[in-house]
Amino acid sequence: MMDVLIRGEGIEIGEELENFIKKKVRKIERKLPELPSMEVHIFSESTRSGVIKRVEMVIELGGLELRGEAEGKEILSVIEEASKHLSRQVEKFKGKLRERRRES
Repeated sequence: MMDVLIRGEGIEIGEELENFIKKKVRKIERKLPELPSMEVHIFSESTRSGVIKRVEMVIELGGLELRGEAEGKEILSVIEEASKHLSRQVEKFKGKLRERRRES
């Protein structure tokens, strides 16, 4: 399993939230098993319209950065959306790798 660094600003990362994040990361890891590490940043910001949660999931691959971001009011749905976005980025990256292999 890859290393997952989870950081929270303005929000406490409890065991339940950490387990939920790791579950989402495992789904991404299945698509790209050679990943060494991933960073997950969770921000909680107060605005006029209320408290907004923002999640950034980042994978660095030798000079290339794959990123999934989302924001909203409900933390679990924001994490879900960010992981879906990153999963699409991984699929796109894998597709480009396949195309390069076919061309060579």
